[in-house]
Formats: sequence, C-alpha cells, structure tokens
Amino acid sequence: MYSPRETDTPGNVVIAEGVAGFGFGKPMLDKARASTEWPTTDGKVIESEVERHRGNDGETMYKALVSGRSQRRR
Repeated sequence: MYSPRETDTPGNVVIAEGVAGFGFGKPMLDKARASTEWPTTDGKVIESEVERHRGNDGETMYKALVSGRSQRRR
C-alpha cells in the first residue's frame, strides 16, 4: 500500500508538470519566434474549407484546406 511521504507535495507535482510542459512547448515556441523572420507577401485566398474526420482514437480532427495566389516580392 502506498503511504505519502513528506516529499510528495502538490508543489512537486506542479513543478514536474511545468518542466514537462516546457520540454514539449519550447520547440513550438522557437518555431513561432523564428516565423517572424520569414518573408512576407500580399496574396489572395481563392478557396478555403475545413475538413473534419475521426482520428484513430475516435477524437474529431480538423484540417484547414486553403488555396490562394501570391506574387513573390523582389
């Protein structure tokens, strides 16, 4: 049977969750920051729709389908 120890505090759980969240979230944050340096251009959306389907786990999944036109700036 499990018996709580003095070190098993809610604070330790929160810290562990924060470390795990940072480990998973940092790569996404790095990509988001890098995107501010991407080139920009004017464009026009020709068509857009949202596709919905079920994932392997039964959860509803969404996918944005967008087509458009743009011209590269010189």
